Amino acid sequence: MALGATLLLAGCKRDHPIDGIGAYRFGKTTLADWGYPCQKNENGTTWCQNNPLEKTHNLDLGGQTGYLGALFGGTTDDAPLVELELFVDGCDVESLSSWLNREFGAPTETKEGAAFWKRKILFIAASLPPMGTECKINFVDAKNTERIGKLRNRK
Repeated sequence: MALGATLLLAGCKRDHPIDGIGAYRFGKTTLADWGYPCQKNENGTTWCQNNPLEKTHNLDLGGQTGYLGALFGGTTDDAPLVELELFVDGCDVESLSSWLNREFGAPTETKEGAAFWKRKILFIAASLPPMGTECKINFVDAKNTERIGKLRNRK
């Protein structure tokens, strides 16, 4: 009977909602989790760029390196994560698109040079210019309609 229960549980893979990337999770990650000084903005937010010396903010995106930046909704240590941005220099669009599809499934929307994923918690926008060498992937709260509109319309 125990073997049957084990096999039953093994066959039941529970899918967790996509809520971030790497160690950074919307609703959980705060400014204190970033780990080094960031730039406070005039509008009361804080932008944290990737520190080239910090390997912890570099992500392997299927053989390419994504340099992670983050926007936090405040200036204190408890400020929540508002947006994540992955920058891929020397981007191989085909390889990156394959990685995105493996990680997040098929995009819910595409247009020339871009793909979008609408998930329960996050909206993901990937700028994938066919002739470009730089790609960007942004992760924002799925309820942030203003930012989603800007991401959908960026060139």
